[in-house]
Amino acid sequence: MIEFEVLGEIGKDNCVAACVATGTANHRLLLDCGGNCLHKLPRPYLYGMQAVFFSHFHFDHYAGFDELLRAVWCRPGPFLQIVGPPGTCRIIQHRLLGYLWNNAVGLPGGFRVSEFDGKQLRIIRLLTTERFEIAHEEPPVATSGLVLQHEDFSVHALLLDHGTECLGYRIQEPPKQSINVTRLESLGYGAGPWLKAVRNPQLADSCTVDIGGAPQLLGDLRRELLVTRSGPSLGYLTDFRADDADVREQLRQLFSHVDTLICENNYRDTERELALQNYHLTATEVGTLAVELQPRRLVLFHVSDRYSSTELQEQLQEVRAHFVDASFPESWHIG
Repeated sequence: MIEFEVLGEIGKDNCVAACVATGTANHRLLLDCGGNCLHKLPRPYLYGMQAVFFSHFHFDHYAGFDELLRAVWCRPGPFLQIVGPPGTCRIIQHRLLGYLWNNAVGLPGGFRVSEFDGKQLRIIRLLTTERFEIAHEEPPVATSGLVLQHEDFSVHALLLDHGTECLGYRIQEPPKQSINVTRLESLGYGAGPWLKAVRNPQLADSCTVDIGGAPQLLGDLRRELLVTRSGPSLGYLTDFRADDADVREQLRQLFSHVDTLICENNYRDTERELALQNYHLTATEVGTLAVELQPRRLVLFHVSDRYSSTELQEQLQEVRAHFVDASFPESWHIG
């Protein structure tokens, strides 16, 4: 399952802490890193952060990075993964070089930084013991959007337009296989240890199991009994326009039917001109986009501080006029 929490106050900087929980591991991920957002997360939680995904580097999406940096800069073990749009490698290295690291030589730790330009990943490693002064280039990786692959989850990105290049992200667990109980009963097979063999991918289809004294091929049983369902998913979209038909199609291809879509809601419908000027969506545009993408639920965040609580409730209704299952984070107590 993918657990998440929208961090930050109403009308202030926001980001999203996500955790891919498999039952045997908890993979902690961060989507953007706004100012005054991370203080509620315990230091051990930040210390165990696996990756941070930046949409872009405007101040309100990046100002809280130092709090994460304090927790992980000399952490032994896997480097913190940082992913972002073109320019990320330069921006992160410059941020690190803005501090004095005279006592860092000999210490563990570092960062693996990737930037995605829509066609490939440029990747560098920055080492704590070298005071982050050398960008160790890895071979570029051609990709149409896969920016991080783990056996328990994957992260895909889409390049969007915010007057600057901006990334949207989809976190996805792999497909899950389960036994079709109705079909099992209709075949007259009783449950037993043999079902573990059916679900075990390390056993070939040509292997057999004994059911009621008769051998059965695993391949035949799998075709009859296994049902494959999409794994849990989380979409993250903020600070972008989607007026072009090609962009809408790319959004549909990547974000359709996510379990939860977390999306900006920066402007009311009456301020469409400001939304266009600043490369944001209006409430109705968020609602109609959700109709196209059909998430199970839509969580709205990244709202303007110009709106009162009453106006935010009205803004929520502008979204719900198109997509009913929309809400602000529960902790905001709006609507």
